[in-house]
This record gives sequence, structure tokens and C-alpha cells, in this order.
Amino acid sequence: MTTLNPEYLQSELPAIQLFEKLGYTYQNGSTNDERSSINDVILENRLKDAIKRLNPWLNENNVNNAFKEITSVSATSFIEANEHIHKLISTQEYTPKQIIDGKETYRGVSYIDFINIENNDFLIVNQMKFKGKEKNSIPDLAVFVNGLPLAVIECKSPTAQGAFSDCVNDLIYYQINSEKLFRYNQVCVGIYKVGGKYGAVGAKEVHYQHYKSDETQDIEALLERDPTHQDILIYNLFEKEKFLDLIRNFVILSMAINNPIQATSVKHLKKLLKDDYGKTITTTIQKFQEVDEDGNIIKVSKEKIEADGKHGFNRPEKKSVSHNLSCLKSWIRFSRNSSMRAMKPLLWDLLPSVNLLYSRP
Repeated sequence: MTTLNPEYLQSELPAIQLFEKLGYTYQNGSTNDERSSINDVILENRLKDAIKRLNPWLNENNVNNAFKEITSVSATSFIEANEHIHKLISTQEYTPKQIIDGKETYRGVSYIDFINIENNDFLIVNQMKFKGKEKNSIPDLAVFVNGLPLAVIECKSPTAQGAFSDCVNDLIYYQINSEKLFRYNQVCVGIYKVGGKYGAVGAKEVHYQHYKSDETQDIEALLERDPTHQDILIYNLFEKEKFLDLIRNFVILSMAINNPIQATSVKHLKKLLKDDYGKTITTTIQKFQEVDEDGNIIKVSKEKIEADGKHGFNRPEKKSVSHNLSCLKSWIRFSRNSSMRAMKPLLWDLLPSVNLLYSRP
């Protein structure tokens, strides 16, 4: 892409500059590709360095085993692979056997440090080429954490007709053409300076959502100017702590098996949850905020947040929404045969950027 292209000047370049201000390292993928082949979707050296750095107790053999565990996932579909990889990076799912202090030990491996944010390697790469089924895929931006491609961003000119639709069409095409890349993906984003939306892997255009926020003081101070809608979206998704919090706490993915019913909106899903015994519901909910009856995002008042504790989820002071979401996820996991009605008020308050496939026996 020429640097005189309005898509680059007004969307891609400002996005790169914001990522740099957020502390990401920038790399031009068209001129500086550290991979040995475009068949590779992970950055091997960065991933192995991270495994060693975050797990200093691992011997060299288990460093290689941990690398293979996350790069050679066996699955029947890329969505199944995506779920398994999410478990690996969000929990310490992989527990290799190793002798530590003379004792045979099984200890969980960390691929991301969710506590010490700066202990991770954050990289933004533009115009990186990936092997495709038809032709090579070249997404505008790829976001790597510790060598893992966790997000893909497509940019368009703000003056282009149907800019966002073009973004989503490209993102969907990449998922089909370069499926391997999206095994690791946690969020897909389309931006065009004056707007932008985000969605989960496999989401259709209708399921992508805006990020609305009235609190722009931090990003205004960071940019020293009024932020665009694109800036607000990028900041709230990819500020380092927010991004890792999203990955660890705000993605729920369960594999449905028998004849799923597609919930087409929040209102529709609420209706299904009233009488869904013996059925499987699938839906994509893309939001960080509370919504009204029709699924429109609204601001959560301080009084509402405080009142939520009355629904059975204790909210100790200074606890983040992550704490409450963890409670909610546990509630869903262990209350399979109970009615959803009691927790409905909290469901919409606490489920943010979620790809939710919920099964009721």
C-alpha cells in the first residue's frame, strides 16, 4: 500500500501511532519480517523467549514442549482450536512433568503474564503477509502478544463508501483464506477514523459493535488532541491492561453440539433464556457495557453498579468487573439445571465482549 493512500494516512498510520503511544513496539511487516516463512502465523523467537521468561523453572526440553503444545493444536475445526488455545493462554492449562528440587512436579505454564503487564512483549505489525488458500492474506494490522497473533485489524478510508462493510468482508475473507492465523485470534476490528467496530472470530457484520464511552480524559491526555472514534475504540480495546483483561476475563466460548438455536439479538436471547430447557443457544454478544431492552449500549450509573450486589454477587470495594464476571462464569458452569431467570439482571450488566455458546441440558 502506498503511503499516500488515504486509507493509510487517515486510518492505518494514526492507529500505528496510537499503539506506539500505548507502549507497543511497531514493525513494518512488508519490509521487516522475522519469520522464516509466510506459512508461520506465530513469531517463534518471541514466543519461546516469553515461555522462558514467564516460566524460569522450565528446562529446555519442556520449553520446547510448551511451544509445541500451543503451536500444534489438534482440532476438528478452527473454532475448536481457538477455544483450546484460549484456555492455554488464559489459564495454566498445560502442566508438563518436571523434576523441581528433586521432586517430580506438574506445574502450569504461563504464555502471558496477566499480573505484571510489562513482563509481556506487545507488538503491532502492519502489512504482514500470511499464506492463504487462494492468495496470500495481508491484513492491515496484526496485534501480537508474546509472539501470538491475538487480534487482526482492518483499516479503511473514512471517505470510502461502505467502509465498515468492506472491513468486515476482508476480515471474514481472511478467516476463510488464512484460517490458521485466526486459531489464536481473540478479537477482530474494523476501523475507518470516524468509526469502528469490533467482533469475535466467526461473527457476521450484524454482530460487530461500537465501543461507546463518555470518559475520554485519559486518551485525550495521551494524544494531546481530541480523539477520533477510531482512537477511542483502539484505546479501550488495546491499552495493555484492558487488552489482557479482555482476553482473560471477557471471552466465554463453549462448544455447542446438538441443533443450536441462533439468538439474533439481546432481546431474542432474553426470550430464549426463559424457556430454553433441553435446547442449545448460540449467540455473539459484543459489548463491555450495559444495554437496554433492545440491545443498545447505555452508561451504567454508580447507583446501578452498587445495586448489582443485591442480586447475589458480592462486590467488595475496589474489585474490578473481572471479579464479578468470574463469579458469573462459575455460576453458569455449576448451575446447569437451575433457572436462568434469577441471574438475568446480571447477565446483561456483566457480559462484555463475549462469544457465548450456552448449553442447557
